[in-house]
Amino acid sequence: MVIHLAQSVIALENGSMSELLVYQLTGFLIVILVLCSLWFAVACLGVFFRNFEIKDPVAAPSSSAVHRDSVTKMEITPQVQVVVGAALHTVIQGPFRIESLEESKPDVS
Repeated sequence: MVIHLAQSVIALENGSMSELLVYQLTGFLIVILVLCSLWFAVACLGVFFRNFEIKDPVAAPSSSAVHRDSVTKMEITPQVQVVVGAALHTVIQGPFRIESLEESKPDVS
C-alpha cells in the first residue's frame, strides 16, 4: 500500500503535485465529514430514546410476568416423529435407512 501511494505521488500524469494533494485531501475530508455526521445522527437518536423512555418492542417479558403454569409443554406426536425422521434421512443421505423410532423414557432420579 505504501509503495502504491508513493508511486501515485511520483507519477504526475494528470496534473501537478499540488493538484494531487488537493484531490487526496478533499477525499479524506469527505470521509471524515460523513463519519462525523453518522456519529452525530446516532448520538441524537440515543438522546431521543433516553428522554422519551421508549421500550424495546421485541424485548423478552420479565420472568415474573410469565407463570410456569401458563407455559404449555410441547407434545411430540408420532406424526412429528415421522417428519423429523424424514428430515434426518434427507439430510444424512447415507447408505442406511431409519427403520424405527422409539420413545425414550426419562431417567427418574
